[in-house]
Amino acid sequence: MRVIFSHHALLRMKERKISKQDVYKTLLQPLAVEKDKNSNNRFVAKRIYHSTITTTNQLLLVFYEVDGEEVEILLVITVVSTSKIDKYL
Repeated sequence: MRVIFSHHALLRMKERKISKQDVYKTLLQPLAVEKDKNSNNRFVAKRIYHSTITTTNQLLLVFYEVDGEEVEILLVITVVSTSKIDKYL
């Protein structure tokens, strides 16, 4: 599987100090994955990680699209980090 990051995702990762390694871990070992109600190929992967900005545990949300049933390319659209773990998990 090949992971491609959108320009938007890279900007958000930089401003939120989220590493590619944290995104990869979330994609490979998510606590939960939800499918977008309006799209067959858009998902959000969720995982708790330790934020270097807040020095606390945060919920990392990775929004991505896949290219079909046999996932060869995964496009990371954006990433979000939130302290509201119970609300979104």
